[in-house]
Amino acid sequence: MLFIDRTFGFDSAVESAATVIRNAWVEASSCEKACSVVKLMGRDAGFVAAHAALASNIVDVVLVPEVKFELEDVYKQVDLKIKHKNFAVVVVAEGAGQEYVSTGAKDATGHTVYGDIGVFMRDAINKHLKPQGGRAFYIDPSYIIRSVPITSTDHI
Repeated sequence: MLFIDRTFGFDSAVESAATVIRNAWVEASSCEKACSVVKLMGRDAGFVAAHAALASNIVDVVLVPEVKFELEDVYKQVDLKIKHKNFAVVVVAEGAGQEYVSTGAKDATGHTVYGDIGVFMRDAINKHLKPQGGRAFYIDPSYIIRSVPITSTDHI
C-alpha cells in the first residue's frame, strides 16, 4: 500500500508560514506584554500550522482543528510566556475553535462557512491582556502563503 506523507505545495506553505511567524515574533517582542496571533490555513487539519510552528521554533501556543481548547488554558499559557519573556506568539489554524465562532451557515456548495477564529482570538487575548497593560497583534497571511513561489522540494 502506498502512502503520501505530504502533498505538493505543503513545503512551500510551511516555509512561507514560518517566515510570517518570525515576523509576528518580531512584532510581539518589540512591545511590553504583547501577544502576536497568526491565523494560518487549515480548515479541517492543523498540519500547516503545526509544522510551521515547529519550523519557526518560536511559537508558544498552537491551536489546531483536531484538538478542542479552553480559552482559559490559552490565557494561562500566554500569561506564563509574558511573565517569563515579556511576549508570546500564538498560531491558530483557521478551522480551530469553531465552537467559539460558528456561523451555522453553508456556502453554495454545501460546505460549512467557518467563523473567523483569528480575529476572535486576537480580540479575546487583547481583552484578557488589556487590564495587565498588554495587547494583542494579528496577522492573517492566508493569500500570501497560498501564492508564494514554490520551494525546490515542491518543484521536484
